[in-house]
Amino acid sequence: MDFIKNLNVEDWKKWSSIVIAAPSGYHIDDSYLDIIKYAYKNAFEDSTNTLKIIIDQEDRENRENKSYLHLPNFLRLFEHCYDEKLEYFLLSELQNSLLTNDVIEDLLDFLIQRNCNEAKEFAKSLISVPLPPIDDQRNKILMAAEILIRNTDSSTWSFIWSMIQQDTLFGREALERSFDRIINARLNLTEIQLADLYLWLVKQYPYDEDPSYTENSLVTPRKSIATNRDNVLHQLESRGTQEACNQIKRIIKQLPEITWLPQHLLNAQQNMLRDKWNPLQPREFLNLILVPEPSNSHISNQINELSKEVQDMPKESFDFSNSKIKAPIAINTAKDGKVEQTIHPEPKEKKSRIWIAVIVFIVSMIIPVLFSGLINQEARKFLKLDEPPKAQQSPIPEKKNTSTNNKHR
Repeated sequence: MDFIKNLNVEDWKKWSSIVIAAPSGYHIDDSYLDIIKYAYKNAFEDSTNTLKIIIDQEDRENRENKSYLHLPNFLRLFEHCYDEKLEYFLLSELQNSLLTNDVIEDLLDFLIQRNCNEAKEFAKSLISVPLPPIDDQRNKILMAAEILIRNTDSSTWSFIWSMIQQDTLFGREALERSFDRIINARLNLTEIQLADLYLWLVKQYPYDEDPSYTENSLVTPRKSIATNRDNVLHQLESRGTQEACNQIKRIIKQLPEITWLPQHLLNAQQNMLRDKWNPLQPREFLNLILVPEPSNSHISNQINELSKEVQDMPKESFDFSNSKIKAPIAINTAKDGKVEQTIHPEPKEKKSRIWIAVIVFIVSMIIPVLFSGLINQEARKFLKLDEPPKAQQSPIPEKKNTSTNNKHR
């Protein structure tokens, strides 16, 4: 490959036509495409002149009713070379009105697959309705329509759809020709466009007129279009959007005789929910359901904070002199260095509420510890969470052996 890269321009001018016109099979190796790319880059005029000779030869053989198998392969040779210059060259070839429909079809298909807007506009210019009776003109219109349908998007489909609505015969022949070559075609259309196409296909090709399917039966254009008609509904169902569900509801409303359509609406709704669902990660789920085990320091801090809040409360909070229900309550006071206890009446209801609050606080502190300790132990090991700090224990002093010491003495 280094030898090929180092060839100069004069060498490529000599060898480009040979490299491009050399016989090649259906399967083309990437290394061969890279060689063509070097030839095209270093000898553009020689490469395109060789391609023009091939196009003219294929067009001549097509007019003489000979086999037409080579031009698509030769266009594929330039897949790695596609740029504005090659696009301009192929568009100029399309302007040749003497080319046969098969050659025009190959050139258009190659350009439209690469999203060439000029080629799309050229294909549109070939289409007119109603269909003319002359076979050559009729075939050219259907050929251009087929290419646009095979490579359709929402903008080009708007043009095709307007023609279908103007001429039902054009729509039937164009879709039959397109779907006869493609099974389960993927159409790049909006939800509304898919629904409109499905309703039109059901009207033109009713279910009760579908041919019977047997194991050895031939695939006819009618069978192909029936398969693609159902595929349009499946594409709409698989979108997973609210608009797709709305359009299936519209289809059900307009086709009430088809009793199995609500099942497709249910499938579309399930696809929508599935696409919108954002599941929790395993760690997030476990952290959500597991109760964190409080540490000793955390419990101590909560008790200190609660004690501080009680100490900071105003004394009026403990004044129950105006209460109707009197009960003894002890308040410690200091006098002459001695602590004296004064009994004041306390309401029974207030006292019971205080005891309930104390019990609830104790239970709320104990249950998480027991619960998290029993249930969360294995989960916390799996999550590798930090173990709660253990209360430090003061070392036990070693007991001296007095009997041994007495012997030594």
